[in-house]
Amino acid sequence: MRQEKEAYVNPRTVAVDLLTAPGNNAVIRLPDRKYPGILIQGDSFYALFVELDDLAVAASSRSADPELVENAVAVRDNIGELLARYEQALALHGMTLP
Repeated sequence: MRQEKEAYVNPRTVAVDLLTAPGNNAVIRLPDRKYPGILIQGDSFYALFVELDDLAVAASSRSADPELVENAVAVRDNIGELLARYEQALALHGMTLP
């Protein structure tokens, strides 16, 4: 799931299609994309990561099922990569974390 795209040094403004009412999340479609994506506010995304981290730690310490542990850790790590990308983009643009 590694993201190879870097953050823009100078932010770009683009029009997006907002397919749901905005809140802590929204379904949007970016220009030139066939399928929409999900926008999750940073604080909500971090809360999701913390829950996944707790799950991965619990699975690792309590489960005898190696596939469960592997899957829990993989999901946590993939979400962690997205969180790192978010944090790097904010830092590049002088923004504070929520």
